[in-house]
Amino acid sequence: MILAGCKSPVANMSGYMRNKKLNDAVLEYNKYVRWREWDKASAYLRTADQAGFKEKMEDAEESFRVTDFEIKDTTPGERTRTASVRVFYRYYWLPSITEKKLSVHQK
Repeated sequence: MILAGCKSPVANMSGYMRNKKLNDAVLEYNKYVRWREWDKASAYLRTADQAGFKEKMEDAEESFRVTDFEIKDTTPGERTRTASVRVFYRYYWLPSITEKKLSVHQK
């Protein structure tokens, strides 16, 4: 589900602009996940992962809630269209109201 991570829109960029675009994309993707905007979030995934992501998230939509997230690390990859991101999600699954924390590594 959330573990799929982001594809990077920063090909052919370097330095400051590449990092800014990457950080903006990571933030946007995780905001869309937080607010259950699956179509918008899936646009940040590899094309091959988009349909499966939307299907899984829509199936869980009635019971799965992300209450918050914190982006811990964002590391651009050696190739221009890759990155490694570590995110902490706070979430719960209805009918439980117990909030849990999950560390996710997105690539």
